[in-house]
Amino acid sequence: MNDQEKKVVKEIDEDEINREVEDINEEIVDDTNTNKDFIKKILKFLVIFIIVMVVFMLILIIPSLLIPRTYKYSDIEDMLINATKKYYSDHSDLLPVDVGSTSQVDYATLVDEDYFKTLDEYEIDGKICNNAYITVEKTYTGYMYIPFLDCGADYSTTSFSNMVTNSNQVVTNGDGLYYELKSGNYIFRGENVNNYVKMGDYLWRIVKITSQGNLLLISADKIGYSTSWDDRFNSDKNYSSGYNDYSKSRIKEKVVDFYNNGIKSARNKMKPIITSKYKTYLVPFTLCVGRKDSNSEIKNNSDECKVRLDNQMIGLITVSDYVTASIDPGCKTITSKECQNYNYLAVGYEFWTLTGAASDSYSVYFSQRNGNIEAKSAASYANIRPTILLNGKVLYKSGKGTEKNPYKIR
Repeated sequence: MNDQEKKVVKEIDEDEINREVEDINEEIVDDTNTNKDFIKKILKFLVIFIIVMVVFMLILIIPSLLIPRTYKYSDIEDMLINATKKYYSDHSDLLPVDVGSTSQVDYATLVDEDYFKTLDEYEIDGKICNNAYITVEKTYTGYMYIPFLDCGADYSTTSFSNMVTNSNQVVTNGDGLYYELKSGNYIFRGENVNNYVKMGDYLWRIVKITSQGNLLLISADKIGYSTSWDDRFNSDKNYSSGYNDYSKSRIKEKVVDFYNNGIKSARNKMKPIITSKYKTYLVPFTLCVGRKDSNSEIKNNSDECKVRLDNQMIGLITVSDYVTASIDPGCKTITSKECQNYNYLAVGYEFWTLTGAASDSYSVYFSQRNGNIEAKSAASYANIRPTILLNGKVLYKSGKGTEKNPYKIR
């Protein structure tokens, strides 16, 4: 190829390259324009979406702003409690000092000092309440705030104990709630009674409502592991058979530890059986720890109450309270085999009572697996079902008292 031909080929190649470069540039420009159009579409979609969402939120919010909120009675009671807590945080010198003592603040005081709005600003199903007051009671672990809301014939705050007695018809035979005229106590008796209470993770059962309106509860199931009642050396027996004196027993140490520290969980961590919230609702009570004869036909704790242990926060059930729960007419003495019949406290495993036998210094009554009461050495083993006393002034939350739908308190 001569020089002239080489020159022509070179010029052709350069023209071809220039055309390809121009084509590439045109494609880049087209792609850029396409991307810009796509971005514009995305931005337009986002703007429309945001506008639609704002309109939707306004549709939801505006009616709620225009329509007055309807409150429940429990809402007002909770707001009264919160307002009272703020009031006493600013007036701590007015709080009750001694355990069991109370102080009261009127609704008008809360309104005057701007802790609460007037009641006519709170519509409750079209009704307006008239008055209110809040009582503060000093407990062992803090303060319990008890509101009372007066809405005339429509509603008034009812304590938990009153709710239980009002919702359970008092009966004179069969399963149910009995009224004991001499003591003034309401007692659950029979096999199928709706007396379950849920507090935290644990179920309890109402044994009775005292004349003061407090509720004696027993754990619905055993807590902890099977244990001896006492295992000290007994000089009367010349053996480590223990003593049936509850005030000095190992089992007292055990249940007090349950109350203070809880029990070990499956992961070996301490789990409270009564949380701090519910401890505030408990009342210290007297345990009747006297010993009882196995042939006694007395079921009113008069024998047990000859010896008392005051100011206890946790205990066990007396043998008299256990057999009183039976409605079998053949349950005449505390060791009658009929006492296991028609008795919700008979649960199919052995557990200790609070009561020692009067016949010696080392035997204690316990419920057998079949529910029959017998006495055995304190050093023997059985399960624990603690008892506590719940302040009846606490407020009811929900439930029917059944095992599947137990009572709950606020």
